[in-house]
Amino acid sequence: MRRRAFITLLGSAAAALASDVHAQQQGRVWRVGVLGSSPPPTDLLSVLREGLRERGYVEGQNLFLDVRWPQGSFQRNPGVATELVRGNVDAIVTWATEATIAASRATSTTPIVMVGVGDPLGAHLIASLAHPGGNITGVTNIAPDLAGKLIELLVEIVPGLKARRYSG
Repeated sequence: MRRRAFITLLGSAAAALASDVHAQQQGRVWRVGVLGSSPPPTDLLSVLREGLRERGYVEGQNLFLDVRWPQGSFQRNPGVATELVRGNVDAIVTWATEATIAASRATSTTPIVMVGVGDPLGAHLIASLAHPGGNITGVTNIAPDLAGKLIELLVEIVPGLKARRYSG
């Protein structure tokens, strides 16, 4: 169930970005590139389509999804990302660090929604978790600097909480 919720969050993030960046126009077909380091999981694409559809973006009517991956080669990622940008996509959804890096190198203006990036700070994709800056947003796996913030929030939520050393 956690995976489904995570993927739903991805679809919502991409849809929200598309909604916030542009007002929906009559007759306009929005192009969204989907870039990954391997073929996309079917549930990821299904949830993305569902989230976009809930916000009025329907494939074949006003939405075109351009799904790409390097077909087994990380070295091909930059070329695939460049092809998406040249195809004038309105936004790019990426999964995995390598795909997000490739997209960020291909464009600094097209909005990028990332998912499955373990440490976007360490990969120099964003300025900070609170204020990513640039053209990249999305969801991330836990980043090393987030652990301290999580503990800080836990202590704030549970007054009097004391740390104990785990003795295994």
